[in-house]
Amino acid sequence: MHSRRRFAKTHKIRQRRPRPAPVRVFRMTVSSFSYDERKHQLFEYEMHCKIARRARTRADIKRIRKQLEEKGRKHFHYWLLKHLKVSLDREVRVNFEHEQRAKKQIAQTHASVRRFVMRRVDRRWDAQELPSGRMRFAKRRRKHGRA
Repeated sequence: MHSRRRFAKTHKIRQRRPRPAPVRVFRMTVSSFSYDERKHQLFEYEMHCKIARRARTRADIKRIRKQLEEKGRKHFHYWLLKHLKVSLDREVRVNFEHEQRAKKQIAQTHASVRRFVMRRVDRRWDAQELPSGRMRFAKRRRKHGRA
């Protein structure tokens, strides 16, 4: 025959790399409320976070949700205290939407954050958008042992 057999014997078999986990979009809402004694008005503060992270299994999803919840609560308290001088003494609620596959399969290190304050006015909620921003989720990579 021809040289096909000889080529097949000398050719190395390529090892397949495992496929990377799919990138999913995680959406989280963090909220709490407070009552202003001077203004006699109820305020509800909300923060909507969105980030794309790699997650293959249910365990991966639970782990990312737990990390996102911890970092989201800290960021929520910190931001309200720093920018609005509001110290929350009430419980902070955290809710998640179902994860969806991201259109772009690129994982993010920062979550985009939208913030709102709602005031109770005549039996309805009046929403006001606060400045949006970013929340760091993943640790920064160090280059050659330096920060």
